[in-house]
Amino acid sequence: GKHRLDDEYLVQLQDVTEREAALNLRGSTLYVREEHVTPQLTAESDEVEEYLVSDLVGLEVRMNNENQNFLGKVNSVVLSENELIHDTLEVILQEGPLPSFRDELVLIPLVPLIVPTVDIAEKKILIDPPPGLLDLTYVKKERVRIKGFLPSAEDEL
Repeated sequence: GKHRLDDEYLVQLQDVTEREAALNLRGSTLYVREEHVTPQLTAESDEVEEYLVSDLVGLEVRMNNENQNFLGKVNSVVLSENELIHDTLEVILQEGPLPSFRDELVLIPLVPLIVPTVDIAEKKILIDPPPGLLDLTYVKKERVRIKGFLPSAEDEL
């Protein structure tokens, strides 16, 4: 395909030969198999500027300092629907060696000022959080629905 605008590409799809059929697909979400994705490099260097969500989940999150203090691991990525808001990393701030239901989570905006380094090969992300960001934690509450069978009214008679 051809890159037309900031977030618009012109592509030709197999078996879509009529203009009307192509116009009906405008604005649709296009999914691509992972093996067909090529990394997008920045113009200034050989660094990747875009990542697959699956590349980020599970990476260690460390402070961008001399000791690279361990903070936690990426639990998920919250993708922005709005171009004015950035994607966000949901990070588990692990208390012990294994994750637990009591572990706190924090949201880290995926912007270069706060996340200067994403190193897929080393499986780590270095962050420079502004003061107070790591204090904005929460605990994910899982809701469990238990389904069971109640005795029928006939059984009680």
